Amino acid sequence: MAKNDLVVSLDIGTTKTCCVVAQVEDGREPEICGVGISPSNGVKRGIVVDLDATVQSIEAAVGEASQQCGFEITSALVGVTGEHITTLNSSGVIAITHSDREITEDDVERVLEASRMIVVPPERMILHAIPRSYSIDGQNGIKHPVGMSGTRLEVDTHIVTGANTFLQNVEKCVTRAGLAVEDMVLEPLATGEAV
Repeated sequence: MAKNDLVVSLDIGTTKTCCVVAQVEDGREPEICGVGISPSNGVKRGIVVDLDATVQSIEAAVGEASQQCGFEITSALVGVTGEHITTLNSSGVIAITHSDREITEDDVERVLEASRMIVVPPERMILHAIPRSYSIDGQNGIKHPVGMSGTRLEVDTHIVTGANTFLQNVEKCVTRAGLAVEDMVLEPLATGEAV
């Protein structure tokens, strides 16, 4: 098993901190190779209230998972949830300029990024732009536009935002525990993607 085949997830909760390490290979189901669980003393109702206690909890959970899988863990996907999460709807539009007018994965990424170009209050950060549906040249209701032809690609998205201070405090705890934050992921969304 190569280290670059590993996905590390970190859930910092009110009662426990959990670190899960999975081996991911193309075409196969992820295989759990390490799990670490530690009591959480620095989080109340999903909010960091004690940085040092939260860092210790992260270090303990990550250490246990690292020992089980036999690799040093240096980064993780960090799950977030809580009352600070809000959502709103948005949309984005781009022109398809390829000579063959075939929509690519890059085009889908560009239109999703265009939908994120909305004004959010400075105390909020966009976590996700979840596509609800696409339109190609005015044809609505398209679910998977890659490979289709057109000149104009639009997307309707559901934008998920979180409070900057909450997210910064979580990131601070993770980095103080010696890890890089690969990304912050809304926990209910991650759960939905897993099934």
